[in-house]
Amino acid sequence: MFYTKYLLLNKQEIYERGDIESDEFNDLLILLTKEEELFRQRKITAEEHALINRAAEIKVFSKVKDKEYLANNFELICIKLSTILGGVYTNSGYISYMQKKYNLNCEQLDKLENFMKNTRKYNV
Repeated sequence: MFYTKYLLLNKQEIYERGDIESDEFNDLLILLTKEEELFRQRKITAEEHALINRAAEIKVFSKVKDKEYLANNFELICIKLSTILGGVYTNSGYISYMQKKYNLNCEQLDKLENFMKNTRKYNV
């Protein structure tokens, strides 16, 4: 779910880099395509769909009265999408991906897991 949140919160920056060969860019496209499909199948509500499309705004929700409500709903949507997509979109899948890609040792994996657990939920 860490990676799912990261992709959604940084969608604009990932697009602006324009690196269509990057894993991030392609993973974001897969995530958004699947989310759109789930919305059409009515497995994602209109409210969830709108919040996903506005995910980058989560960073500036500190000025919004319903910040906690929006942040909690964003968290639930990320859990839902991560569970459905599986693989790299789940925390264990992301850790496995990073381990293979960068040949991480046990100490580095522990640091990654701790970072993922201790990262503030929404960067707001």
